Amino acid sequence: MIKKTFISISTLLIVILLLSSFSQPVNAQDYNPTPIELDRDNILYATSDSYSSNDVIHWTPKYKYSSDVHDGTIPVSLLNDPVYCSMNLPSESQSDFMKSAGRDNGHILCNMATTSYPYMCSIGAIYLTSGQELPQTFSIYLGNIKLFAYSKSKKAWLTLDNLRYPSGIFIYTLPWSSTKATKCNHVTYSANYAKIDLTSEEMSSACLHFWGKIAPIDNDDYLYYASAFTFWVDSNSVDKFTATGGIDTKTSLNGTGGTQVFSTRGLSSSTTPKILWGHTVPNSEYKACNASILNQLYAGTVAEDYYLTLSQSNNVEENIQSNSNEADLPIGSSALTEDALFGNSSASIDNVKDFQNIDNQIEPSTYDQSSNGVYQPQGNNAKETVIPHNNASQKENKDSKPQYTNKDVTINNLIPTKDDLIDPTQKNSKISSVRPGKNCFNITWKKQKVSGYQIQYSTNKSFTKFTKTISIKSAATASKSIKNIKSSNKIYIRIRTYVEKGDKIVYSKWSKPTKMKTH
Repeated sequence: MIKKTFISISTLLIVILLLSSFSQPVNAQDYNPTPIELDRDNILYATSDSYSSNDVIHWTPKYKYSSDVHDGTIPVSLLNDPVYCSMNLPSESQSDFMKSAGRDNGHILCNMATTSYPYMCSIGAIYLTSGQELPQTFSIYLGNIKLFAYSKSKKAWLTLDNLRYPSGIFIYTLPWSSTKATKCNHVTYSANYAKIDLTSEEMSSACLHFWGKIAPIDNDDYLYYASAFTFWVDSNSVDKFTATGGIDTKTSLNGTGGTQVFSTRGLSSSTTPKILWGHTVPNSEYKACNASILNQLYAGTVAEDYYLTLSQSNNVEENIQSNSNEADLPIGSSALTEDALFGNSSASIDNVKDFQNIDNQIEPSTYDQSSNGVYQPQGNNAKETVIPHNNASQKENKDSKPQYTNKDVTINNLIPTKDDLIDPTQKNSKISSVRPGKNCFNITWKKQKVSGYQIQYSTNKSFTKFTKTISIKSAATASKSIKNIKSSNKIYIRIRTYVEKGDKIVYSKWSKPTKMKTH
């Protein structure tokens, strides 16, 4: 009897152990499911809420190049990451040139490990979409264009070029084998973008081609490269055009020689700004080099110096997210809202004046024509050209979104910028008191060991419109009187510090807004 009882208990224990071993949860990091195969249309519009976070989807069939390291495999956990998806998703739209070349996706054209070009620059082009007709007149807008490199020694991404709009904007005839370039006749430069007014005659059998500044590269240290630019169009041009991008290597600062490193997929034109990404990071190395941080570096939601101090740790992304309350780039879509593109804080009018004096920020007007008909910038000898916005022959299209003109560049309603470098750990100030008066108020704050302060006040609690920004260039100053305020207005006020680091200005986070009402 005792023996039978012992056997029964032993059997029960064995069953329990077997069941418990089957019920052990699978480690998500070890989970490598069979990819879910999707055709072109289904993967292009796939959303993360349709799958488990551990799922992997794959574009089948995917056009492959022998040197391609992007095979169309997308973990659902990265489906909302535009940088990763840029080289693994098909194009939203294609030009005739892209179709004839069989380019429906981003792909690498040059193995940088076997080349030794000393310079490179970001490039972009906007073509007529295949099957579309050119509008009689239309406008194309170009915003930020940036270039990045991954440093092996620093284990971090570096910004090689950061412009608020391209430094060269030209019309190139097609095909590329016999192309000739002409300068755009009607370009308007504002604080954060260039507006190009075009006609069907100008763009017939042609494309808009543009680039950033040529930057030196360290072939021994730089392992991977990435680039991006922002673009949008007026209402006449929705879905009419396709944007593509890439990186060109160069043999000199004059822009000669070299080859194209990669070509991106195509994005369709929209009145809502879109960011077009491309990069050389293999899918297998994407997480190891923390390439997702490029989204925040492009948006300016984290200061590069601060990011570099964390690059030696294994949890860079978590540290940045836990130490910053700035709005992150909404990476769930390639389309961005105005606030996400330019931020919700205004720059000072002094910053805009300084920006307009920076060499090569504005399209050079002096070009030499090479033997193949392609115009090249003449390095530091290039002169700046700004075409006035109030050109009598040009009219602003009221349907364009977002609509900005040079009139916007005032202390009352300055175009905000995401180019501000934010260090979440930088010491901030705090508003001590706000004393309202008749059509004015006086603000005091706590002094800090910094270079200066920025005060921002607005009738809008989100600081997205009707906002003014004042720069205080002395760290010893701790009060300011603000005049010419409309009476009975509810005002929201906030402050932040800034520190000058070489040629860069790094800002702290904004303080919590203080609310008051004028007499």
